[in-house]
Amino acid sequence: MKIVVIDGNFVAHKCRFTDSVLYQGKETGVFHSLLETTLDLGTVFETQNVNFVFDSKHSYRKRKYSWYKQRRAQNREKLSEQERFLLSSMYRQIDQSKKFLEKCGFNVFLQNGVEGDDLIASLVFFNKNHKIIIASSDQDLYQLLRKNVEIVTPNQRWIGRSMTSELFEKKFGILPSQWSEFKAINGCHSDEVPNIGKKDGKVIFKVGEKTTLKYLKGEMNENDKFVKNISMDFAQENLKRNRWLVKIPFEKTKPIQVQKSKINFENLTSVFEEYCFNDFLQDRIDEWRRFCENTQNRPED
Repeated sequence: MKIVVIDGNFVAHKCRFTDSVLYQGKETGVFHSLLETTLDLGTVFETQNVNFVFDSKHSYRKRKYSWYKQRRAQNREKLSEQERFLLSSMYRQIDQSKKFLEKCGFNVFLQNGVEGDDLIASLVFFNKNHKIIIASSDQDLYQLLRKNVEIVTPNQRWIGRSMTSELFEKKFGILPSQWSEFKAINGCHSDEVPNIGKKDGKVIFKVGEKTTLKYLKGEMNENDKFVKNISMDFAQENLKRNRWLVKIPFEKTKPIQVQKSKINFENLTSVFEEYCFNDFLQDRIDEWRRFCENTQNRPED
């Protein structure tokens, strides 16, 4: 069976940054984009089994380290009134999306305290016998790449080239399973996880991507300066902390085993009518019909 798993927060934030939070002036743009992404991916990968994950409002990681992703909250204070409205609308739609998507017949996953990345990781680890396509732009997910797992970043109905384990190894020279260690050493700018060379906010030794990759490739010996630096007590403490922050799934994530989606054409069209998604009812109605009919009769692969 082919499984598509969509990072719902990724789609929602993409709406925010492409001015599509609203659809025809109504607060349904995120709903519309989630469905549009579903149709595009389901058609390309020939599967009806499309699943969604969403971040929890609460975070075990942030509960332990208050500075985790703190800049995001600070940046919101700088937004204009209109930008704040769109951000609030986006989050309102995320909250409503779960019931909306379940009504359509899709599987929706959310667990208190953990992020969408953790749920995707759980889905990957507990569905090893299936082909899994992840739709997201989050590079933290590279650690999940396997022979049966690939990552795509949809953009305006263009799926683009998939990131596979083979392409990853060619680009970085390490295994996907080493990616979490790379993030733990090098830090993660987007999540505000500092690299291990900092102590009390001060740079004790520099850590760069090329140096970290060289270290992980085994191209350094015990006399190398970086190897000595990384062995320092404070650096090891930082490394232990960062591993806890960047490795997915988070230790408290519950197992996810995917069941086949229960979608039918009549249910979908009734939702389209309810939300006035006229483009789906007119311009793309044949695509939706094929999406439902062709995949319903397709044997699980």
